[in-house]
Amino acid sequence: RPILMSTPMVQSTLQGRKRRTRRIIKLPSYHPDMTEKAAGKWRIEGMELYDGNGQDEGTLRCPYGEVGDRLWVREAWNRIGDEYVYRATDEDVYPETRWKPSIHMPRVACRILLEITDVRAERLQDISEEDAVAEGVLQVVSNRPSGETVKYNLWNDYRVGKVWCDTAKDSFATLWEFINGPKSWDQNPYVWVIAFEVITN
Repeated sequence: RPILMSTPMVQSTLQGRKRRTRRIIKLPSYHPDMTEKAAGKWRIEGMELYDGNGQDEGTLRCPYGEVGDRLWVREAWNRIGDEYVYRATDEDVYPETRWKPSIHMPRVACRILLEITDVRAERLQDISEEDAVAEGVLQVVSNRPSGETVKYNLWNDYRVGKVWCDTAKDSFATLWEFINGPKSWDQNPYVWVIAFEVITN
């Protein structure tokens, strides 16, 4: 199955830092025979997710697959002559290139293949420090003039530069809002947590 990744996330995946990804769980909102929003209760591996109040509607499965399944990464790309090039690694080589959106990448252009090693569901804000680091957050150690050693966490986006935070979780929250919009962290949605290993790049 295909999976979209932003340029910073492709970079952290290629660098071996990103080993998790979180994707919003889309609860079914309509039944074919209804015009109003369904008020159903859905299950995910022991979790109950509520979309209003109503009857038990069944079990949701992760649309990205199960343990052992493979995902091919769609990223910003282009084709120059017979060669595929990628924004995450080739932007400095081809600075004038107009990069094509990841959603339009064909399977033949894919260079990153992932194997799913774990899938679970949880609330977004339940992410741990360890898992935030596994989302690709970079840990940096800095020495202050006083001699105190301070650890910072950051993510780096080519449009807004570096965002420094005191914790990996706070750093991931800023990235989440950059990708999903203002206040999206506060909404605390249910998310699929997909652990993976890179098997080709």
